[in-house]
Parts: sequence; structure tokens; C-alpha cells
Amino acid sequence: GYGLSSSFGYESGDEDVWGTVDHFVRYSAGLNVTKRLSQKLSTAAGYNFLHRTSNISGRNYAENRLVLSVSYSF
Repeated sequence: GYGLSSSFGYESGDEDVWGTVDHFVRYSAGLNVTKRLSQKLSTAAGYNFLHRTSNISGRNYAENRLVLSVSYSF
């Protein structure tokens, strides 16, 4: 059968970047679909989005990630 899962995340913190404090916030969300092909074999496809903001110029970014996988259980 098929399976569906989702994820959501939030992180806020401080990092030392060459003597400057980087105050950052990260938000993430993802969706994953799995398909069992047999008792031991399955496939999955997922999408993840991450958005990061910072008080330091040039350290903001957005990330889009597509993941495809095949799993076999022994």
C-alpha cells in the first residue's frame, strides 16, 4: 500500500560567525509518499522546504529538496 507523512519544524538560535552573533530563524516543511512494492521492497518520494532568516547579510536562504529512495529489508 501507500503511506503519507509530513513534517514541520521551527528553530531559533544564535551562532558565532567570525566573532559576530548570527541570530537566525529556520522554518521547514516536508511531505513524503511511500509505496510498498513487496514485503521487503519499497520506494519513497519526498519534498522538503526550508527557509532561514538571519541578522547577517548574505546568510538568508531558501532550500527546496526533492528526495527519491528505494529501500530493501533483509
